[in-house]
Amino acid sequence: MQILKDKYLLSRLKQLRWKKVSLLPTRKGFFKFLRRLGIGLLSLILLFFILNFIFPLPDDIKYSTIVTDNKGEVVNAYLTSDQKWRMKTELDEISPLLQKTIVAKEDKHFYRHPGEPTCGC
Repeated sequence: MQILKDKYLLSRLKQLRWKKVSLLPTRKGFFKFLRRLGIGLLSLILLFFILNFIFPLPDDIKYSTIVTDNKGEVVNAYLTSDQKWRMKTELDEISPLLQKTIVAKEDKHFYRHPGEPTCGC
């Protein structure tokens, strides 16, 4: 009975025709990987442009209108159309104390973390 089982297994193995399998990457596999990588990158780029077209970022910020006299002093200022005060200033026009105050209010751990806060605070 054992001999019959062994002969059956041998004949079955011959039918399946086992091939040698190499674990090293082949040239064909490498090009297949590059092709998939390229298709993936192109898909991501295309997705970015589609989402940018559907949900564009606002690039035109409306600032408050400021009326000044001939000496450059502010006479009057008006709200924007969405009823907010937005006045365009350069960083050197803001005092260092106000800059530090804003940083302290917005992110009290600003000087302690490398970029993104890890605690989600």
